[in-house]
Amino acid sequence: MIYETIGKNIKFFRKERKMTQSELADLLFISPQMVSRYENNIAAPDIATVAKICSIFHISMDILCGLESTSKDKRINDLSEKYTQKMQGDFSALKKNYEDFLLDAADIMNDDRVMKLQLSLLENLHDHIENENHHREINEKLFDCASRILDISQDEELRSYANYRMAIYFNETPFEHEDYQKNLNLSKEYMRKVLMCTYFPKYTPLIGIDIRSDLYANVQMDNIIFFANKLYYTIKQLLRKDLDDNLSAKYHALLGCLIDFLDQ
Repeated sequence: MIYETIGKNIKFFRKERKMTQSELADLLFISPQMVSRYENNIAAPDIATVAKICSIFHISMDILCGLESTSKDKRINDLSEKYTQKMQGDFSALKKNYEDFLLDAADIMNDDRVMKLQLSLLENLHDHIENENHHREINEKLFDCASRILDISQDEELRSYANYRMAIYFNETPFEHEDYQKNLNLSKEYMRKVLMCTYFPKYTPLIGIDIRSDLYANVQMDNIIFFANKLYYTIKQLLRKDLDDNLSAKYHALLGCLIDFLDQ
């Protein structure tokens, strides 16, 4: 039903803009309880309220009502097919492919599926770097992309993927860099988050929490060493199999982070 779609979308766009139900209610001159009723499909907003909601979120009524989802889904599928087919070649060709992608997806860059594709394209670029300048450039782009995902995405799997990328980013700080030890510690913290949420499902909602937040600081790390060791030996076994180079490189990178973590 269209009202169920409206309620779902109100909740989605409210969270995307980091608004509470009370903040949205204030803008609509209604109670927070009424916003909750909209989002849970207990009540439906009238046409005037729908117009206000669209104005607040800067979206059309078609989007709020879910009438544009089919065309958007097709567009994202077309983007994915187009750019994943161009993941071979030298660094220059791959960078041009990535820049074309940014132009094509400019107006939907905050969609989870588009951010996942962006991260995948950047990782492929990272695998084809040819010099240290390329390395620094792509690492910064990876950092920016992963940070944006952690800022706005509600998808737990994607957030975990971004946390893994952040762990690799900080782990690649040159030894002579003045922030080497600080960044190494950050890498370990991000990897702990990935490990913890992989093996402790009850912590899954905390995957995307900033490691500097009070909430994250209060999360218990029970048995994390045991599970880190378990993951370490599982990866060692995987690396004995015939893996493609790209997957093998990712496992080796994860193994390096685990070794650093377990050495402490």
